Amino acid sequence: MKKTKLAVTFAVGFVVAWLVMRLVAEYLRNVCSQVEMETITVPPRRQSVPPPAAPPQAQDAPAPVASVLNLNTADTNALIALPGVGPALAGRIVAHREKSPFTSVDDLLGVPGIGPALLERLRADVTV
Repeated sequence: MKKTKLAVTFAVGFVVAWLVMRLVAEYLRNVCSQVEMETITVPPRRQSVPPPAAPPQAQDAPAPVASVLNLNTADTNALIALPGVGPALAGRIVAHREKSPFTSVDDLLGVPGIGPALLERLRADVTV
């Protein structure tokens, strides 16, 4: 009787071990297939890697000011390119010069929305 119990215990242990081994193999197969899908290629050490591309510029961003703008002749888009000047303020500058042309850069203080601080930021970029 003891031999039969021992044989049954051995058989059950063998079957359980076989099932565990199959489950582990199936799990590893699934993990490996997922890892293969996420594999990235790393260049060899001596191969130069190109620098990352610059982020794309926004289409609506104003172009940087290329030169000094004449306040009496600059169009609205050119004025918008100035630091601190948006579409509304550019429109007020144009409206002000239509009433009376600018005779000096300091005349910008007569435009609503332009104070001493903004005038100093704009001084190097504008002329009359």
